[in-house]
Amino acid sequence: MIAPQPGTASSGRHARARTRAMALVAATLLAVGLSLTPAGTRVAAAATGQLLISAAATYTVDPDAAVVRVSVAATYVNDKPSDASFFYYWRDLSLAVHPESANIQVRDGSGPLRVTPVAEEGFIDARFRLRRDLLYRQSIGLTITWDLPGGAPRSASTVRVGQAFAAFDLWAWGDGGTSSVAATLPPGFVAEAFGSEVRTSSGPAGVTISAASITDPVNFWTSVTAVRERSLAEDELTLPGDIELLVKGWPEDRLWRTTVSSMLRRGLPRLQELIGLPWPVDERLEVTEVYAPLLEGYAGLFYTDEQRIEISEELDDITILHEGAHAWFNDTLFVGRWIGEGLAETYATAVLGELTGARHDPERPRTSDDGEVDLDAWTFPGRVTDETDARETYGYNASWYVVDELYDEIGAERMREVLAVAAADTIAYVGSPSPETVTPTDTWRRFLDLLVEVGGSQRAEALFRDYVTDPTGDR
Repeated sequence: MIAPQPGTASSGRHARARTRAMALVAATLLAVGLSLTPAGTRVAAAATGQLLISAAATYTVDPDAAVVRVSVAATYVNDKPSDASFFYYWRDLSLAVHPESANIQVRDGSGPLRVTPVAEEGFIDARFRLRRDLLYRQSIGLTITWDLPGGAPRSASTVRVGQAFAAFDLWAWGDGGTSSVAATLPPGFVAEAFGSEVRTSSGPAGVTISAASITDPVNFWTSVTAVRERSLAEDELTLPGDIELLVKGWPEDRLWRTTVSSMLRRGLPRLQELIGLPWPVDERLEVTEVYAPLLEGYAGLFYTDEQRIEISEELDDITILHEGAHAWFNDTLFVGRWIGEGLAETYATAVLGELTGARHDPERPRTSDDGEVDLDAWTFPGRVTDETDARETYGYNASWYVVDELYDEIGAERMREVLAVAAADTIAYVGSPSPETVTPTDTWRRFLDLLVEVGGSQRAEALFRDYVTDPTGDR
């Protein structure tokens, strides 16, 4: 995948949906019937008839222990007055905490309370009982703590905590206006936050992300990701064809660095041979491990202007070779997203087939397919969402199908000639004089001319008509 502009694809975050029953703090209101009105009992006019809660949450990132430690200092006030018929009090409370939470503890002024964690959809309901009934106008202060253990790479957990990278969600608790959140990370981390509004500050002690007087704690949600560049593990690669790479990954994930380095070491020189063009990167190409949600639904991104690659923690040989192929196949060769993606996937699968013996083929696209789009109109959506997923799936497959069909038709040697003429910016229609140069902006029309005149394709026009410009009819 080519990022259209530096950083565009990684400017957002993948928002994890979470369901919470009732609110972030639940309580069971108990009522005891009375035959007589208790002496001195009055219904206060200003009473809200509920449990008032103020809560200050702190998140502390501990890379050495691979955990985020969460602590909530909460004060509960019974604001439900009794009346002539019922005596109201609270005894059983609960707090909805992150689904990854472990070691959940609740303490009052006298010590720990027993906690029963109940897994619900999208959260854990931490249930506990007070030592005594919480009566009208009485208050109690509690400290609720738990750990968010960093999930292993490629695990289902959305939490990551390591020496070079951290990712976790901020939640808030309490009533509107009395809720606050603060997260701290050690020095060296550069943090980004996406979601509810927060304030980020950095200093000698590290990074702080905070929000005070939160008006809607139930719907407060912020995704935090942080990178400490100096702690990334690095592997330098020097390959045939003047190819120099720097593979940078999380120090705890040696498997990713080994897998990526091995595939690039074997695959890039063969890609260069098949493509027939010199290595186009002037300086060392950086390949960096990235938390999968930061790629907004993509497995990898090639940043053309910055000449760097980001690949998710997932281990996928096709993605590794595909992103490597984008060193050649980007807007500097042909303008048009589908051309670059189709060429990158075609060459990646060809090389992987040589290396492993496994064959990968695209499916034939049809006009009835979900997300069907003229490839010339297939543009980068910014991120993959429920609305754009079908269109992205169709666009990738159709691009691959068209280029793969042409590659199979004219063969590797003639495709090399097509790419050589495109890179040289010379005309497709060559006579006896030296070929004239053309504008360096090569669109699908020039790609078509080159395929026909240089590659000798008999199928290009029909494929372009059916899939690129104006698909009509049933396929």
